[in-house]
Amino acid sequence: MQKLKSILLPALSLLLICLICSAMLAVTNKITSDAIIKAEQEQILNQLSAVITASSFSEQKQYSTGRGEPYPYYDAFNEKGERIGRAIITTTDSYGGILKLISGVDLEGKITAIDILEINDTPGLGMKVADENFLNQFKGISKEAILAAGGQTGASLGQVGLIDAISGATVSSGAVSSCVNTALEINALIDKGADANG
Repeated sequence: MQKLKSILLPALSLLLICLICSAMLAVTNKITSDAIIKAEQEQILNQLSAVITASSFSEQKQYSTGRGEPYPYYDAFNEKGERIGRAIITTTDSYGGILKLISGVDLEGKITAIDILEINDTPGLGMKVADENFLNQFKGISKEAILAAGGQTGASLGQVGLIDAISGATVSSGAVSSCVNTALEINALIDKGADANG
């Protein structure tokens, strides 16, 4: 009996400690997960607000072309609840890996602003595409402006004279152009209502 007590008592104590720790972890996880979700939502809102000025945004929607991953986008609304444009996230391969970009597009199909969400290009040259001076060149560009400049869908905007590509970082500059082109194409397709998955 004494031997059984000497085995059971430490085992029960250990079980009790494990139950208390598990309960504490569950409570901590609940508290921190809510804070993490809130922080992520605030970060997304800041990113959206950086490319289009709006009073509110829709929940994330997805547009699928049937070729690869769907494109996330958010409709933007004014204080009256009227849609004033959207923010579209696009990705492409760049010099150092994936480039992820968010583009604001107004109701006329013109770029309001762009912002880089992810880039792994060469520090110094390639990273210059994240400079405000470079990104500001894309404001006001539309599909019509690309066509008027003699470019086709997907044309490098530097080659058609709409932006000044960064010398020594043409691949990175072209990757940004590609993302902007894709955002303009996706925006036009969403407006047409072609196979949108909201």
